[in-house]
Amino acid sequence: EKIDLKRGIKMGLYRKEINPNTMAIIFAEKIDIVFNGVVFNSPMNSFSAVFEELMNHYVHGIITNKGRIYFFKTLKNSN
Repeated sequence: EKIDLKRGIKMGLYRKEINPNTMAIIFAEKIDIVFNGVVFNSPMNSFSAVFEELMNHYVHGIITNKGRIYFFKTLKNSN
């Protein structure tokens, strides 16, 4: 289940002090970096590995303890 930032804040899954609009812009810009062939041009940096690192960094930066439990439960159920 995908939860947008505003809804996640209301549910207590995301930190209440984040600014959803700012975080959305930051995330979009980070996605551009993943697709940048100049920044990640090594065969050791596959797209999927870089994207996974980006997602982990982003998610762990915005979730609460409740969100962390939800995240790992969802991740476990998707495998």
